Amino acid sequence: MEHLKSLQSAVAEGNRKLGFIPEDRPYSPHITLARKYAEDRRLSPEQLAGTGSPPEFGSWTADAIVVYRTRMNKAPMYEEVGRISLLS
Repeated sequence: MEHLKSLQSAVAEGNRKLGFIPEDRPYSPHITLARKYAEDRRLSPEQLAGTGSPPEFGSWTADAIVVYRTRMNKAPMYEEVGRISLLS
């Protein structure tokens, strides 16, 4: 988990340099599969191109796959719509 937190910090700092303000809430590891975006906010290949080697991800174990729906401007913003346990 520490490797993911380290990666998240590096991504947040890189995005800060591009003008994006990081969220105040604590980081919770997850993967966003799809989300609508504003066409005018798309980053150019030059902005995405960074330098140096990619970060090491380390190893971690997932115990579940959880699918959330994002409900913009609602509370709670994230609604769990499915969960699959990976534990036997």
